Amino acid sequence: MPDESFPGNLDRDARPTTVFLSPLSAAHELGMAAAHEVPAGLRKKLPLEFKRLGLATHQAFDDLARDADSLADANHALRQLGQVMPNCVSYHAMYRLEASGRSK
Repeated sequence: MPDESFPGNLDRDARPTTVFLSPLSAAHELGMAAAHEVPAGLRKKLPLEFKRLGLATHQAFDDLARDADSLADANHALRQLGQVMPNCVSYHAMYRLEASGRSK
């Protein structure tokens, strides 16, 4: 019996396009909409390279979402994801926000 909790389950009767429902939504949420959620005060304090890498990454996720919606081609989407993931890894390796001096 297929796992109904995963919308993109790949049992032999499933249509291939069903695997795009969840990734399409995730890619859209990681696109430029996410960049606009950063408060203006924080945005002003961020290093320029942080902003450049973030902008390129958010735009790449918008491209992925748009192409996944229009092409419904899993191989194309996986290639795009493979191109953007190194940005994510670099971004999170270089930049971290850490809590400091928390008082109890």
